[in-house]
Amino acid sequence: MFLSADEITVTELVAKSLTRGRGVVYAVGTLVLFRAEFSKLSLDSELNDLSHWIRTKKLKHLAIANPKTAPYGIKAQQALQRVGIWVLAKPLLVQGDNAAQTAQFALSSADAALMPYSLALRPIFAKRGAYVSVSKHLYEPLSHRMVLLKGGGDVALEFYQFLQSPRARLIFESHGFGVPD
Repeated sequence: MFLSADEITVTELVAKSLTRGRGVVYAVGTLVLFRAEFSKLSLDSELNDLSHWIRTKKLKHLAIANPKTAPYGIKAQQALQRVGIWVLAKPLLVQGDNAAQTAQFALSSADAALMPYSLALRPIFAKRGAYVSVSKHLYEPLSHRMVLLKGGGDVALEFYQFLQSPRARLIFESHGFGVPD
């Protein structure tokens, strides 16, 4: 079984005939703007104050996942592009190889971060800052897809089926993920 934070990787596996079927979306990710406790940046879902801080050179560092290696980085780049500040933001970026590393940067070396809601829900973030969900119109939905690989046994099939169950959906929701209809 293969679980991915995006759909692209699963689609590539399907194209290579390595899977049993096309897979299913098991969760939907949400992007948030996190502000470190020392920052005076105002949180707004349209990224207006972030844009202002970047344009006026008040922001020193913005953490995002690397768009070349991480799905949440792609979504952060989309949001920054849609508000017209991607080029201005690039010199300020502290890029994590993945969303988890980006979250670490959000707590250590960045004034703000564009990161997954699922990570912002962790108690340490409540103690060290605040966040707001980024407006959905600023980035394409981030569908997390899973697929059974050829050769997967009965246990993989059972787990695959469990992850689509109402109980699993409640678990995903409690950890900050949306679930497919």
